Amino acid sequence: MSSVNHSLFASLIGAAASLIGLGLPVSAHAETISNTATITWDAGAKRVGLSSNRVDLTVNRTRPAVLSAFQLVSGQGGEAMSVPDTLCQTAQGEVPVKLDGAFAGIQLSPATVKRASAIHAGEPIVVSLESPNDNLDPNAIDTVLIDIATPSGDVERIRLRETAANSNQFTGLVRTAATPPPR
Repeated sequence: MSSVNHSLFASLIGAAASLIGLGLPVSAHAETISNTATITWDAGAKRVGLSSNRVDLTVNRTRPAVLSAFQLVSGQGGEAMSVPDTLCQTAQGEVPVKLDGAFAGIQLSPATVKRASAIHAGEPIVVSLESPNDNLDPNAIDTVLIDIATPSGDVERIRLRETAANSNQFTGLVRTAATPPPR
């Protein structure tokens, strides 16, 4: 279980652009840099040289995680995505995020989704985090905590689950609500 805190600033109500299409494709791979030092000097009229042992250094180049937002859709025109159970942190501890109202009967395993171009108050969104760095155990389904904040200061901390062991893709649900208008 990962307790990495990814602070992601996005408006859940209206300004969805900061949630949609962030970053570059994620890939993680190790690269080896090898080095051998050589010293040369003049010994009288002769040029002499000596090489050291070879040293290999493994460098792990990773890219930042990629966050995407999706809308739940019914019927044709979407892609299938597994949406595991999501937990939301409250003062009473972690509680499951459940669909209710018009969304109560929607299938989540797999869900039919499309990339969100806007977020509508009252409609749940599916959050997908592609993050090889949070895939701690290739033989288990890992989890990751993320914070999603609105410009008005509302922060939701949710625990996303990996869609399958070693998938690097963590998904979950976020419920949205309209903010009361200022008086």
